[in-house]
Amino acid sequence: MNNRSFPRAEYVAWSLGAVVVLTVAGAAYSYVGWLGIGLVGLAGLLISTRLSLHGGHAVADSGFGSGAVGMYAKQIKESRSHTSPEARMAADEERAKRSKTLFLINTAFIGMIALGFGGFFLHQV
Repeated sequence: MNNRSFPRAEYVAWSLGAVVVLTVAGAAYSYVGWLGIGLVGLAGLLISTRLSLHGGHAVADSGFGSGAVGMYAKQIKESRSHTSPEARMAADEERAKRSKTLFLINTAFIGMIALGFGGFFLHQV
């Protein structure tokens, strides 16, 4: 994949993700009503929060006290000690970009939660 096709592929991936979320929210609205939109927003917020906590892995092995956690910490420490300053700066830049993107995604999911649960309480309760 060359450098010119990467932004296009990223745009297609984000567009496809937005279509999937909107389709699921529409289906949830048709079955459950406003509560469905709130639940889809809550599930999306849970997934995006796990992504931000585990550095891009939504289903990371996070069993506290397991042997994998110590090994993972050792690998992170080793990778940080053997990288050049330029590589660290590039990683920090990538982390900042991911943080901004996850902030926007979290904001959208919080909006879905407010809209869904607000509509539910306004129309059902």
